[in-house]
Amino acid sequence: MQREGVFREMKRRKAYEKPSERKTREKAEAVRRARKAARKQAQREGLIPMPKRLAAAAFSRTNLASCFGIFSRNSYVQSGSASPLSRSIVRAVLVVSASALAGRGST
Repeated sequence: MQREGVFREMKRRKAYEKPSERKTREKAEAVRRARKAARKQAQREGLIPMPKRLAAAAFSRTNLASCFGIFSRNSYVQSGSASPLSRSIVRAVLVVSASALAGRGST
């Protein structure tokens, strides 16, 4: 629903919007959409580089631990009640997955 703009629309409708403000907002939205489309097209054609993705952000401890079923979403690795062994397992998995994503691989 957020991608469809439902929440933004509900928030906008709470108060009256003057016609001049509405025209200005709609123009700005159209410009924003056109710029985004042009940027995406240029990226597909190779004129500008694709955005870089961070491996560390994708594999935070809580996300990685929940993926492997080691801990629940409210990971007790961060709260300190996990055993040292379980903490070292999560760290080892993080290192291996981060190096695999970076293309280095562990050989």
